[in-house]
Amino acid sequence: MDFSELKKAIEEVELVDGHAHNLVALDSNFAFIHAFSLAHGDAVASTQHSLP
Repeated sequence: MDFSELKKAIEEVELVDGHAHNLVALDSNFAFIHAFSLAHGDAVASTQHSLP
């Protein structure tokens, strides 16, 4: 198989993070940890150990 076209496309495409979260304003009531984790309640306490 010739993957030259695929290789070229991969090398030329700009990097896209498909799971990026928006930044929030400093005066927002949105908890900062929720910019990095979808955890809520008691699960939030475990996020510091589960984030890569």
